[in-house]
Amino acid sequence: MAAAGGQPVFWEGRDRMTATTDILDDNIALLQQGLRLIERLDPALYAGRDEPPGRGVGAQVRHALDHYGSLLAGVGSRVIDYDLRERDARLETSADAAMMRMVELIDRLTRLDRADLDLPAVLRTGADEEAGGLDASPSSLRRELHFLLSHTVHHYALIAMILARHDVEVDPDFGVAPSTLRHWARQERCAKPAG
Repeated sequence: MAAAGGQPVFWEGRDRMTATTDILDDNIALLQQGLRLIERLDPALYAGRDEPPGRGVGAQVRHALDHYGSLLAGVGSRVIDYDLRERDARLETSADAAMMRMVELIDRLTRLDRADLDLPAVLRTGADEEAGGLDASPSSLRRELHFLLSHTVHHYALIAMILARHDVEVDPDFGVAPSTLRHWARQERCAKPAG
């Protein structure tokens, strides 16, 4: 499987993510990694069996996907507001719905024009809405893709912890930042004896 630009995403036959040097490819690869994990999960476990409301695997996935949806909703206007999330409860309880949404988001990310990633954008939040105003910060799609990568890795790490409590093993690369994967790969190459 390859991400945009032909970069390899998974090592052959494995669910391990290959970290690229492109933020868009890294985000696409991260979503593909999540898709591969969800495909093999028991639907009841995905839906949060034995977890407090809003704290199961599906809740973590839905939250991360909502953020990608907010970014993509703001591409045309260049105004991104993560407070305006869909919060589609089906994504928390239905692995099939979540996988369909992931495929859609991957497709939309793949179609982004890389030349537009550095154009100015505005990050807006309604956190201060009750005080009578909105807060806004200058940003770009590239900057927000960096945020989404970090945010999604964080939620994947939470998913890995939830699954560990249920004795479900995940790939050791799941919930690990691409920069850490690159660091590990450099260490591995340096540790190999010359032959």
